[in-house]
Amino acid sequence: MITIFALQQIENQLAKIQNRKACEIRAGVFPKTFMEIFAMYNRLDNEIIFNKEIVYDAPEHEVVITLIHESRHAYQWDRINHPRKAVEPKELIEQWNKEFEFFSPTDKAQTEKDYLQMAIEIDAIAYTHLTMKQLTNESTVIPELVRKQVESRMADIEKYELPLYQKYVKA
Repeated sequence: MITIFALQQIENQLAKIQNRKACEIRAGVFPKTFMEIFAMYNRLDNEIIFNKEIVYDAPEHEVVITLIHESRHAYQWDRINHPRKAVEPKELIEQWNKEFEFFSPTDKAQTEKDYLQMAIEIDAIAYTHLTMKQLTNESTVIPELVRKQVESRMADIEKYELPLYQKYVKA
């Protein structure tokens, strides 16, 4: 079982690499409508909250993968609020902003397909896949429904972002 302290240390490093303020990591009791959600990024309080009912029994690598995914949402929110730091096109930042504004994890009207096809999810899936591949040489699951979009986003991340991160990897 991975500890919240260990997750916080990982998040601190991710934030440093991503040039943003680190999120507070915590476990919490989720409302009944959130019970299937493993973790979520809370932009209002800049925290990543893991579902207490799930996190302590989950395999450690799944928890780390989830942390990386949620930390990417923190990165997206940071770039929305600090566009001068962004290497992403202005249009993508604007799309992220719209999706953050209108997305709700309990929106029953939204299908899994709708959720997966959001730019913030495609980006987070792509970033998580690349990060895990780089750190552990382990591939994450890319949903077939969005495979092409994720692969395209991965190419952009590799081209524009990963060179910026190299200085942290070597340090």
